Amino acid sequence: MTAAVIEEFRRHADGLPIFVWMQEPGGRIDWANRTWHEFVALPPDIGASLEGWARVVHPEDFASVQAAMSDGIRDSSIFEAEYRVRPSTERDGYRWILARTTPQYDAQGRITHWLGLGTDIHASRTRADDRAAIVADLAKKEAQALRLIADSIPQLVWTSQPDGHGDWFNQRWYDYTGHPRQSLIAEVWQDAHADDIGRVRAEWDTALSSGGTFETELRLRGADGSYRMFLSRAMPLRDRTGAIVRWFGTNTDIDVEYSVRTRERRIAHTFQQAALQSKLPDVVGLSFDAIYEPGQSDALVGGDWFDAFRLVDGRVVLSVGDVGSSGLAAAVTMGSLRQSIRTAALINPDPVAVLDAVDRIVRDMSPDLFATAFVAVFDAVHGELRYASAGHPPPVLRRPNGDITLLDAFALPLGLRQRTSAAAAALDVSPGTLLVMYTDGLTEFGRDPIAGEANVTAAVGTYAEEPRPAHALYQAVVDGLAPRDDIAILSVRFDDTAACHGSRYGVWNWTFDATDGAAAAATREEIGGILRDRGMAGADVTSAELVFAELIGNVLRHASRIVRVALDCNEDNAVLHVLDEGKGFEHNPRLPSDLLAERGRGLYIVSHLTEELSITRRTAGGSHMRAVLSGTPRRS
Repeated sequence: MTAAVIEEFRRHADGLPIFVWMQEPGGRIDWANRTWHEFVALPPDIGASLEGWARVVHPEDFASVQAAMSDGIRDSSIFEAEYRVRPSTERDGYRWILARTTPQYDAQGRITHWLGLGTDIHASRTRADDRAAIVADLAKKEAQALRLIADSIPQLVWTSQPDGHGDWFNQRWYDYTGHPRQSLIAEVWQDAHADDIGRVRAEWDTALSSGGTFETELRLRGADGSYRMFLSRAMPLRDRTGAIVRWFGTNTDIDVEYSVRTRERRIAHTFQQAALQSKLPDVVGLSFDAIYEPGQSDALVGGDWFDAFRLVDGRVVLSVGDVGSSGLAAAVTMGSLRQSIRTAALINPDPVAVLDAVDRIVRDMSPDLFATAFVAVFDAVHGELRYASAGHPPPVLRRPNGDITLLDAFALPLGLRQRTSAAAAALDVSPGTLLVMYTDGLTEFGRDPIAGEANVTAAVGTYAEEPRPAHALYQAVVDGLAPRDDIAILSVRFDDTAACHGSRYGVWNWTFDATDGAAAAATREEIGGILRDRGMAGADVTSAELVFAELIGNVLRHASRIVRVALDCNEDNAVLHVLDEGKGFEHNPRLPSDLLAERGRGLYIVSHLTEELSITRRTAGGSHMRAVLSGTPRRS
């Protein structure tokens, strides 16, 4: 109860002809009504305290009273006691009272305070028939006091029988609905909007059968015929055996808040849809599918994303993430982090480096902000997927033979991440493999993340061959129900790039001994022919052939003899790949310190003849050189 409601209740309780007091959840007495203070004639600050009780309760009874109270608080149950109290009108005499203390709960099922009521039973304590009547009268007065509390609360309060039939409503409920006070309203939801009543009845039936706390939002018709949005909560009240004896419910008017949230939700959703790309990249050998569904809970919309884009050197960057906040702020942050990942990947497409860079951005944005993310980089030339996670649920990888692998690379979320020297995880991806990345709204849909992860894994195995696996997975897991949280899913099927050879765009591969001049020359001629057939200008073809020669020469000087060459022609550019099996090294283009030296001069020349040159170490050993050739092949 709010302070205003408690004050209103206390004002009414001061006029009751019985003893009324309130205790904090831990048992400390913090208030008693005027009737009690007049009975014991103690100062208010002492009379409404355990110290005051100790002064006036008979010494032989005090221990049993304390024990009954301790047992009740420990068990969160009603406790009753009969004991003697010395009134102010008698110096040495005591009078017997019967006291009953009941726990009071909030809508989440937590005890907010204890309500105590007592009555003088001294004259008739020895007569059993009179005592039974007194106990019944006290229970009646207790019910009156509880209803007095309910009528003081600025909510629509109601109770129902264990089977869900309503049996009492407070005055505010009658004032709002316009029903006569004397009317018997057995159907708690009879005033619900026609579009809500079916859903609410189903949720209420579920709560009744499970015995769990009930919570929903619905529109209720007022006395003037208009509808307002309410948050309805109900909790079961149980006896000592655990059996439900009654349901206690409240309906809180949230119409203004709901309108504000609905507007913010609409703006956040619009912003998020604008930030999420509508078209996934067209990459030879990869098939994408993605779905984003906003959660039905207004408090949870706005922070999920997925993304896929192709780097100029042919590698493909994949990301999925979830901002740890909600609403428009989350949507704006989501757009910023998604773009930050893109920017970081353009500078250094290593998943760990990307997450480390974005972690610093998150820390600069707010000390209280955090987000989970998963970043993967796929290199189609040698079928390798490198990935790293920042506290995100592990994606599911299904191989062609049906084996399932969870890509669990756990690390703390962005904003909480600790720098590490650990390299990104890597694995080989064979044609026919399916990767499914998602946000936690999918696994936490049923409010059991462990079971949710198992459901997702099983569904990936079942629907891997569907033409739109992300959509099929969503439908299978959600099963037509409305998710509370946002759900983003991105799936990637890795096809055989060799099968694309000779198509509009494609990847061509050669393997030979670098010391075999004839094989190297033949490969150079074939590469030149392919580029000319694609419409590349003669000067650019000549530069490409020179780049090829310099890269092969670098292998001869520093690596093993066997070399693999690949030419990747797509709609935007052509990329020349050279892979060796040497010690492996990385390259930052710069002018050699000795301009007349051969060492380093070749790569310096290559970096100036190409749009971009990068050299990275391969996980299996050796180096991978990627040269983005100048000049764009014709789109035939």
